[in-house]
Amino acid sequence: MQSPWRGKYPINLVIHTQQNTLCIFAGGKPVRTGIMVEFTDLAFHFRSPGDFDTEELDDILQFLHERVQQQEKSEVYNLSNLYQALKGVSHKNYWMCADDVDMTRNDKLKAILNAYFDQQEQNVSITGATIDEPVPEFNEGQLISDIRGFFNMYGQEHTLTGRAIARIFHGIASPCFPATTWGRVRRFWRSHLDVDFNTIMKIATRELIAMRA
Repeated sequence: MQSPWRGKYPINLVIHTQQNTLCIFAGGKPVRTGIMVEFTDLAFHFRSPGDFDTEELDDILQFLHERVQQQEKSEVYNLSNLYQALKGVSHKNYWMCADDVDMTRNDKLKAILNAYFDQQEQNVSITGATIDEPVPEFNEGQLISDIRGFFNMYGQEHTLTGRAIARIFHGIASPCFPATTWGRVRRFWRSHLDVDFNTIMKIATRELIAMRA
């Protein structure tokens, strides 16, 4: 029985060049075959055998999950700092700085940027306690209703996850849900920008599990 994760076109001992030309190894060197390849589905399957038990696999998954969350928080923290920095040196109207350079604000922004890059070079870690922000109030009932409505309409034809639904509700495109197509679905696309992304993902995951049970 074929593994559900195995690609439809497994290829052994080949490389795929930037020119989409299939190559084979001959004498330890890649040689072009002249065959042009275009992938439209999963084509490669990588399997790494191991001897981890169930508890060790859970620990690995938990570590990876926490690492991803920490990285997301770090990026949000950096974006928030950038916004605050630009806001702190900005003028209320563009014409207030159209003619002359405000050297005071210019020097202030340089100092902020220098401090930021100095922090990066020192590998200063950002803890969750530093960057966690209170989640604003929102209409959870309406959010749950939209999650269930989205699942009822598209759950049969798409593989849905809590993250996928959160991305759609925030208007973040993905290969499976491109903006050119889903941007027309105005009922759901960017429908909950006022709700924290991770909150949507958590509630959507919970609701998906309940509906599939």
